[in-house]
Amino acid sequence: MSEVPKKHARFQMHLSTAIVLMFVAGVLIRLNVQRWADPTLPMFLSMEIPLFGWPFYTRYSILTLDNEEAAMEPLNGYLHWPHIFADAAIGLSILALVFFIFEWWIIRNRPCVSSN
Repeated sequence: MSEVPKKHARFQMHLSTAIVLMFVAGVLIRLNVQRWADPTLPMFLSMEIPLFGWPFYTRYSILTLDNEEAAMEPLNGYLHWPHIFADAAIGLSILALVFFIFEWWIIRNRPCVSSN
C-alpha cells in the first residue's frame, strides 16, 4: 500500500519567546537610529556631528570650519559599510542568544509527563 510521508517538524517557537524577541528587536532598532555624539570631540563640536549606529557608528558626517562658518559634508552623511555588517551580525547574535535562552528555559521548566 502507499505510505504516507512523514511530516517534518517546522521551525517553531513559543509565543512568549516571540513577544520577548519583538521587544529586544525594538530596543536594538532604537539604539541604531538614535543620534550619538562623538565623545572624543570637545562638547561644542560634538553636538554638531551626529553619529548613528550601535555598537559601532554606521553613518557620520564631516564638519568643516571655514572663517567661523561650519558646514556638514554631506548632509545625509557617509555610510561605513564594515560597521553596518558588524552591527547587523551583533544584533542577530543578540536575538539568537535571547531565542535560545528563552526556549531552553521554557523546555526546562515544562512539567514531566509520564507515559503510564
